Amino acid sequence: MKIRFYFDYSDYRSYLMMHAIGAISDLPLTVHWIVVDAYSLRALSGCESHDNSPNETEFLKREAVRYCQREGLDFVWQSDRVHSGSALRVGVWLMQNAPHEFVRYSQKVLEMMWGVGKNVDASCVRTILTDLNIDADALFRTLSERDGFQYQDACLQEALSDGIFDVPSIVIGSEIVCHFDMAREIRRLALLEWLQSLPQEAVYLAYTSELLALNRDDFKRHITSLVRKNDVRQATVIPLDANIVQIQHTLAVPEASWHVSRLPARGDFACHICRCADASNPHEILTSAISDTIENAINICPVTDLEFSDETAFESTIASNLTPRLFYASILYRGIPSMLYIRIDSGGSPHIELATGDSARAMLWESVKGWSIAAFSETASRDLNMARLAAHRGAHVLIRMAQGDAAPYGESFGCLAASWVIEFQTNGVAIVDAESHRKFLTPGTDIRLNASYRLSETAGWTPPPPRTLLLCDKALTFGELSARADIELASRGINLLVTTSQQASELSNTRVFERIRIGENNIALLPVFSEQIFVSELLSHRIIEVYNRATHDSVPIIVNYWSDLEFEMLEVMRPVLASNATMFHAPVILVVGNQIVEIWLPGTQQNAYLIEKDEDCYTIDISELTQIGDLIHQILSQIGISESDFLSRLQRIESIAKK
Repeated sequence: MKIRFYFDYSDYRSYLMMHAIGAISDLPLTVHWIVVDAYSLRALSGCESHDNSPNETEFLKREAVRYCQREGLDFVWQSDRVHSGSALRVGVWLMQNAPHEFVRYSQKVLEMMWGVGKNVDASCVRTILTDLNIDADALFRTLSERDGFQYQDACLQEALSDGIFDVPSIVIGSEIVCHFDMAREIRRLALLEWLQSLPQEAVYLAYTSELLALNRDDFKRHITSLVRKNDVRQATVIPLDANIVQIQHTLAVPEASWHVSRLPARGDFACHICRCADASNPHEILTSAISDTIENAINICPVTDLEFSDETAFESTIASNLTPRLFYASILYRGIPSMLYIRIDSGGSPHIELATGDSARAMLWESVKGWSIAAFSETASRDLNMARLAAHRGAHVLIRMAQGDAAPYGESFGCLAASWVIEFQTNGVAIVDAESHRKFLTPGTDIRLNASYRLSETAGWTPPPPRTLLLCDKALTFGELSARADIELASRGINLLVTTSQQASELSNTRVFERIRIGENNIALLPVFSEQIFVSELLSHRIIEVYNRATHDSVPIIVNYWSDLEFEMLEVMRPVLASNATMFHAPVILVVGNQIVEIWLPGTQQNAYLIEKDEDCYTIDISELTQIGDLIHQILSQIGISESDFLSRLQRIESIAKK
């Protein structure tokens, strides 16, 4: 997109044109200011110059005065020839070395020369530089006549290549505007140039919305005008090509995985927390825990991080008179946090299994008395996909290793899988139900697991107190559509409407993701609707699509839209929202109806927190957020699997759901 403003400080029309281009100040466009020596430009372009007659001079003066009176501009006509050598030298250096300061400097010079009527000599230039917090002495020491002349020659050649023969002139795409009293035309050309730079789909959507907002009569007149101007009667429908082969999406997420189902428990089942001997030998502690087990129960050793290295030697220490039972312990197997699982069959023989960091053995599976039990390794215990995978296979109890989790993964596992969760912590064992209630279990405790998922005597998980995020230079603000913020979020019907100062985009069920740009930052919005937020493999799938299609410096933001949501359901959802923000290193925005209810941000210590409104808006510093290019690797590093294993896991989940 080309928008260039060629001007000269000594030409009063450049001052007037500077105000004319203010007509496009509200458009997301950057005007490239280029100062040139008008005398040299006219000579190089072959433009004949001559002194105006008194009548011509008086006409030009009256024209300029009338324009300034109409626009409310200060203007001082200078009859004598104006010299701006010092201002031009400094302007050329700033244009080459400090373009942002150059525009401010040029505006100040033109204002002083033609708005106030001052003679902009070296002393005045120093005053202007001081007002702009620029060290005038250092700048004048840095100025090089040779470099300045060379750069000015380059600017003159650029002007000639653009077809410029005099100043002021503004180039907009392939069009040139040379008169200052053409602000409306400048705005029209700039708007057309900007619209041509947008994706056609975005322009069509915006234009369609404007058409639909018209009343029926205006709509018919507008369509009639379009038909007449374009000589189009009816759109041509292209028949289906019989040779088209439908593309099979290998990573398509199954529809069935979007709904949380309450899996029925089959009768009562006991969970027993074993008493352990006070010993320093890990094998003695495990042996004493096994001796305290009970039949037809999930038996848990409450002591964690016990060293375990030799399966064969340990098997010989297990009592031979034990009846069928299950035993789980959180251990260190060759220095790696692992899940130890022992099943004693009807003959009294022990069968030892280990779930380590190996993704192929991330989940152990067992069934007893109609109950299905899934136990996870350390890495799988941080992967919300594993809770969904266990739910697909019908798990009633999940056993995971907490390892000092700051995020409420246990509550998320229970909510996602609609199951009981037994969680190993460094200081003992806790149990979590499917409604985010938690209870700490002491050694010797027995608890009956049944269809009642609620631990009514305990409080549910509550988030930490909301935090107010400090305003930063590069902030992302969510508020009402009238807030005139950098980005605004609201809802229209069943869709989300996201508007920025540059474009508007509609997020609907048909869109996988939407990209918007704020200043120098790309934002990748991941819309998920209602219970889709529970499906971490869906979010993973969306992130992979964004990773493949968006720029890798995009910042991902998850938007969860609900048409209606009860507060009781929100309480259950909060651990999932917090865990998703932590796992995916992305803000999670919860929208109900047409209102933003909560925004969760990832913390720096593997945690998540709510933020408060700043007046009427939520403000996010996007400079602190993870880019999509780094996100995939962070997720896989957190759950300890390779990218190929991760993709194959998504495919397995899809195949399981289809059966």
